[in-house]
Amino acid sequence: MCVSYSLLDLICNEWFVLYERPQQVIDAMIKCSENVIKHGQGTLPFTAPDHIVKEHYLNAKKAFKVKLKYICPLEDRSGKSVAVLTTLRAEVISEGTDVSKIHMI
Repeated sequence: MCVSYSLLDLICNEWFVLYERPQQVIDAMIKCSENVIKHGQGTLPFTAPDHIVKEHYLNAKKAFKVKLKYICPLEDRSGKSVAVLTTLRAEVISEGTDVSKIHMI
């Protein structure tokens, strides 16, 4: 996936600052993450629908069609799940100022 952001932008900003996606997808991602972290479940397929993600930080102007694939726990040295890693498939569907006109789902 070829994003508009620099590596520094990606490292220094949280994903919700950089990208816009439908709230129902965010809620599904959070629920799945909680299941992986709190309940000790291993790698799981995402149940979130395919959706559109738009860049919106610093006037970035790309939109992507995204399919979330899998989520897996990241553990600290004691074996406690402390974060998650996700995989996805994305394709650029729009570049330029018309991104604001794209319907989110």
